[in-house]
Amino acid sequence: QIEPDLMPEIFKMTNGVTGDVQQVCEALWSVTDEGEVIDQSQLSRALELIFSRERKSYEIILAGLTANYLNILKALSECGGEHVTSARFVSKAKVANGSTVTKAFGSMQEKKLVFKHQGGWRFTNPFFGLWLIQV
Repeated sequence: QIEPDLMPEIFKMTNGVTGDVQQVCEALWSVTDEGEVIDQSQLSRALELIFSRERKSYEIILAGLTANYLNILKALSECGGEHVTSARFVSKAKVANGSTVTKAFGSMQEKKLVFKHQGGWRFTNPFFGLWLIQV
């Protein structure tokens, strides 16, 4: 049994990408005991499991990023990707201006870290974005 509000949250967090939804569901299966109601605490545990499985690859990605790129990705995690040249985003990213952000996203898109979707930017791997919030 799963709490009714949890599935919409999972779909939002994964942008409805089937493989990512499946990854969360598999992790939920792994951290939940039989008969236990799946709620926010299991979702947190499932995400921690995903992070632990992916930690090495996330650390390799981090090692290849400049400080500006890391700050921009953290800002994307926290602010979302709809208004990446706004004063709020630029301030959060700790860069000089919006053109720095635009150029960085172009480069990170080539590295397949982010992609443009309906006028905004998203992480190619949404779990990497969630993990960055904790780093």
